[in-house]
This record gives sequence, structure tokens and C-alpha cells, in this order.
Amino acid sequence: MEIVPGVGPPGNDCAGTPCLTSPTIDLNASPDSRTITRSSYEFGYEYRPPAFPRNPIMMILSPLKRYPITIATAAFALLAFASPTLTAWLQLDFAAVADGQWWRIITGHMTHFGGHHLFWDLLMFVVLSAACERQHRRHFGIATLLMMAGISLAIRFFCDDIAVYRGLSGLDTGLFVWFVSDQCRQSLRQCDRLATLLWLAPLIGLVGKLLFEAITGQTLFVDSSTFEPLVEAHLAGAAIGAALSYVRLSSLTNTRQRFEKSPVAELPRVWKSAP
Repeated sequence: MEIVPGVGPPGNDCAGTPCLTSPTIDLNASPDSRTITRSSYEFGYEYRPPAFPRNPIMMILSPLKRYPITIATAAFALLAFASPTLTAWLQLDFAAVADGQWWRIITGHMTHFGGHHLFWDLLMFVVLSAACERQHRRHFGIATLLMMAGISLAIRFFCDDIAVYRGLSGLDTGLFVWFVSDQCRQSLRQCDRLATLLWLAPLIGLVGKLLFEAITGQTLFVDSSTFEPLVEAHLAGAAIGAALSYVRLSSLTNTRQRFEKSPVAELPRVWKSAP
């Protein structure tokens, strides 16, 4: 007998992948030329429902769920720039901080001196902050607050002649060092020397940028004619970013979990249950 593909009925429901069906025998053919015929369902396609467009509301909410801190900080910076009154109320004014307005230690980083200053700072922040928030989703909020406060305190102690500070550049430098250091650590863990050297190149470039700013007193990308650039803020951000990469806030959580599982944590309960 000869096995041949048959012709199935129209309107089959298979549309893509072969469907397994049992063979049928053509009984009308002569015994010598009788053939075993397989249904065309075997050569059909798997049916798939038509793809509907995504809900536009969900398309908007999805980035908010993935990068809430990055988006909230960027929106806050734009809002502050749109209102000069709000900028004056949020900028890092050390005299106002001494009077008790402690929120300026954090909010001062989200204020800027001009549109060009805002554009470059915010562009770098969105890219670097999203990358770091994706890798450190659980502790990114605490790390960002620590970086902002650390940069503000460094400016206070190392720049006595500065009365007002604005800008995300110090935070951008810290996020850059944090992200690149994480990539270097991962490459070293995987024993990938080439990747490690490639990730060290941006750090070397950052060192050159900081040296240029320290020697010339000018910024490399932003027009600093309307404000005085502070290399101390960038150095403080870089130091805090490196510390975050190598200390890792997750180690604090792991230490607490190990303590809770240790016999020492059971001592209060045993003490209370003792007769």
C-alpha cells in the first residue's frame, strides 16, 4: 500500500502546526490500488485568536510600576523648574537648613539653574537611575536618599563659601559609579577579563572628567556660565556610589534573616516559656 496525504474538508481549525489524526482507508479504490489517506488536518495550522492592542492605561502604568522612583524624581524636577517660587522653596539653601528646613537636603538636588542645566542632568539621571533601579529595586529608594543626603553634607563641610546648591549632577555621578562598579563585579565573578576591561574604561573616563573640572573649574558638558560647578559634589557622589556597590544594602537584610534563624533569636521565647 502507498501512504499519501489526502485532502481534508474546508474550514479546518488547525492553522500553523501539524495536527496528529488517525489515518483513513479509501474503501472505494480497487484492492490493488487501495491507499491509506491522512486527513489534511495533519498539514493544517494551529488556530490563534487575533491579537488585540494593549490597553493604553496599562501601557502608561507599566513604566510607573517598574521605575517609580526614577519617574517620580524626574517629574518632581520638571515641576520645580516650572515654578521659580517652588525652586526657591526647595533649593539647597544652607542658611535655611540651619533654620530647620531639613527637606532641602533632599529636594535641593531636584532644582536647577537653567534649562540647559536641567536637560543634561535629567537626561543622565533618567538613564542611570532606571538602570540602577532595575538592578536594585528593593533598596534603590533608600540608596538614593542616602546619596542625596551624603552629597549635601559633603558640600556643607568642604565648600564653606557655597550658600546655595542645585542640580542632579552629583547624584548622576554616584549612580554612574554604582552601575559601572556592579558590572565590573559581575564580570570579575564570571572571570570575563575582556568585559571587565571594557567596563573599567568608563570609570577611567570619569576620572579624566573630574580632573578636567578640578583644574579648569568648568563643566565638560553643561554651560556653567550661570553657576559655579562643584567638583566636590561629583567626588562625593562617586565615593557613595562605589560604597553602595561594594557594601550592598542587601547584606544588611541577609544579616537580619540569619540572626532570626539563629539560636540566639530563640532565647527570649525560651526565657518566657521557662517555669
